[in-house]
Amino acid sequence: MIDGRHTGTGGGAHVVVGGASPDDSPFLRRPDLLKSLLLYWQRHPALSYLFSGLFIGPTSQAPRVDEARNELLYELDLALSMIPAPDQGKPPAPWLVDRLLRNLLVDVSGNTHRTEICIDKLYSPDGPTGGWACWNFAASRCRPMRG
Repeated sequence: MIDGRHTGTGGGAHVVVGGASPDDSPFLRRPDLLKSLLLYWQRHPALSYLFSGLFIGPTSQAPRVDEARNELLYELDLALSMIPAPDQGKPPAPWLVDRLLRNLLVDVSGNTHRTEICIDKLYSPDGPTGGWACWNFAASRCRPMRG
């Protein structure tokens, strides 16, 4: 920053969770874990602000799900209802988990990369980074390392 404070670069200063491959990802093997985490994070907004950087809100680098569009929580509830509990049936295929959530975990402009919980690298069959089997807490900012 121009005042001399150390800040993250905007990329790489967040927490990434996943597996080495889609088969190793706990969130693709058990999508109900991702569902639980999304619901927990949504129901405890203080976590969003506790780990956020300097900017918060719908136009920040990583807005919360409920900060993007008014109808989004209703749509997210519908999508999450398609992911059964572990004892309620077979988990959906990895590509279906991606398709259920991809267009809901977005910022106000529809960008999947600029959202609090970013799944754009979880399992998208559309491109080369789609099978990285990871997602990140884009809103969390780790303290920059001093050289």
